[in-house]
Amino acid sequence: MELQLAAEPVAASRARRFVLDVLHQRGAESLSEVAELLVSELVTNALLHARSAMTVRVSEDPKRVRVEVTDASPVVPHRSGYGAEATTGRGLELVDALSSRWGAALRAPGKVVWFELDRV
Repeated sequence: MELQLAAEPVAASRARRFVLDVLHQRGAESLSEVAELLVSELVTNALLHARSAMTVRVSEDPKRVRVEVTDASPVVPHRSGYGAEATTGRGLELVDALSSRWGAALRAPGKVVWFELDRV
C-alpha cells in the first residue's frame, strides 16, 4: 500500500495515520508505536532536506513490516556526529536504534529510505 504526499507540514501526520491504518488492517498493531515514530522521522527528513513530494509505502511478509519513504533528492542520508547540545540530527539514530534494519538507496529520480520491524 502506498500514499502520495506533498511537501507540506501536514505530511508527517498524514504518513503516521496511513501507517497506523495499514498496520491495523494487517493485524500488526504491536508495531504501531515504533512505526509511527520512525515514519515521522523519515518524512520529516524528506521535508527538511528533499523539499519534494514523497511516497510512503508499507509492505509486509510473515516475518516483518517494511516502511519506505521515497523522495526526489539524490542525497542519501547519513548519521551525523552532532554534539550532546544539538537540538537536531538524531532522527537516524532513532531509526537505527528502534528498527530491525534500515537503509537508503538511490531510486530515480531521487532516493528511498526504509526501515523494517520484525513481527514478534
